[in-house]
Amino acid sequence: MKKAARHFSVILKGILITGFSIQIAFGAVWMCFHFGCMQEFGGSEGILYRGLRALTGGQYWILYLLQLIVGFYAGYDFFRTVCPEGHFWNSWRSLVLLSFPMAMQCHMALSPCSLVSSCFLLELSGVMAIVRGDAATKRTSHTKGKAVHPIFTEGTGFLRNLVRGGLCWLALSLLLPEYFILGGIPLVLSVLFRLPVLRKRLPELGAAVLALAACGGVILGIGGLSGEKGYVPDRESVCFALFSRMAWPTLWPDSEYWPMEVQEAAAGCVWESSQRADNMQIILRPRLREKFGDRQAAQYYLQMAAYSWKRHTPLIIRQIGGDFLGYCMTPLILPMQLEGEAYASYSGRNYEMMFQDTPLLTKYYVRYGCKWFAVMLVLASVLAAPNRICRRERRKSCNENRKRFAQVLICLVPAGIVTAVYTFCGAGVMDYKRTVAVVLLWLAAALLGMRGAESENQGSAGAESMP
Repeated sequence: MKKAARHFSVILKGILITGFSIQIAFGAVWMCFHFGCMQEFGGSEGILYRGLRALTGGQYWILYLLQLIVGFYAGYDFFRTVCPEGHFWNSWRSLVLLSFPMAMQCHMALSPCSLVSSCFLLELSGVMAIVRGDAATKRTSHTKGKAVHPIFTEGTGFLRNLVRGGLCWLALSLLLPEYFILGGIPLVLSVLFRLPVLRKRLPELGAAVLALAACGGVILGIGGLSGEKGYVPDRESVCFALFSRMAWPTLWPDSEYWPMEVQEAAAGCVWESSQRADNMQIILRPRLREKFGDRQAAQYYLQMAAYSWKRHTPLIIRQIGGDFLGYCMTPLILPMQLEGEAYASYSGRNYEMMFQDTPLLTKYYVRYGCKWFAVMLVLASVLAAPNRICRRERRKSCNENRKRFAQVLICLVPAGIVTAVYTFCGAGVMDYKRTVAVVLLWLAAALLGMRGAESENQGSAGAESMP
């Protein structure tokens, strides 16, 4: 049974390696054709990204190159954290993440989404290292010939990885302000996972709190000096997002049931706002804020959102579910969006930007990426069964299993929160570029499920085997 499972596992892993390698080839060719092309989407940009654009002086290819380098390193560091050995295969895995069509589009565009996805993966690498325990912290240090107790090296490793994650949090917040909250979640989770140990090491706990407070203070200080807003959303912003989520695209027929004072204030702009989701933010929101002020406008937002929810509950639930799936599993939803069978989103605009310079290449690149993603999910799921049979002989300790579960959880929870937050930012504004890192985690899970395939397929070539 185990022998058959092992052979079946090798076949599946070989198919996965071939499929991912084709994706890498597609991505490399598409990248080469687009170094001289400019993709600019607009939208919000933090002070850090605006500064990078200014430093490049309009030479956008320099920014592309920087984004590609950071993207490759982020993937490599992520896999190195989970698989400490195997430089060749970790580099190959990183190329798989880099060449994913939606990720490659972000790397080759003037948009902070590329660096945001890379920094998010780097932050997850840091917090996973905290949960797993840095390799250096498991050895006894030697200073001037005297052994140092592991408690000190372990604390140093924890703080080093926490500061590393904090720097990523800082970069994320300065790239996109909403990541002041979204980027802080993995760090808080890492401290909570380690809390049972930290309660016995109060100096280490104090240092961790101080490090996080320092990073948060720097972010808010830079934001205050630069006049940047959006780090901490106010009540009006949250209520408007909920109103936009519930009320669009049924804005026009529902408007006749709004409070009379709101109908009078919004007269002449409701129809235009109902045509495009963006117009709610651009036209309707400023009108209501100017008329009622932020506090009163927020109350009206909630009233109108509640009415739309009561009247169109099934439709809103379908839209929320579609946006959630579109954000976290883009390749499965994107083909339906491009064929007009789904719901309003920015996917058509994104694909048009990607398509305009190399239409035929882009068509096959995106089509292959989406279909391969679906096939990959099936193969990776099937691969889990023979892998489990083959590894029964090497059962992990309870402590190791807890660490692995914590690593999975510390990736899933922040990714789920990021997806949910963007889903509830409004209807009709789904933009897959926002959650590229979340989709890359699916690829990373499949690649990590192939651990061991490398040694079986490359053993004669002297490749480094995975643990």
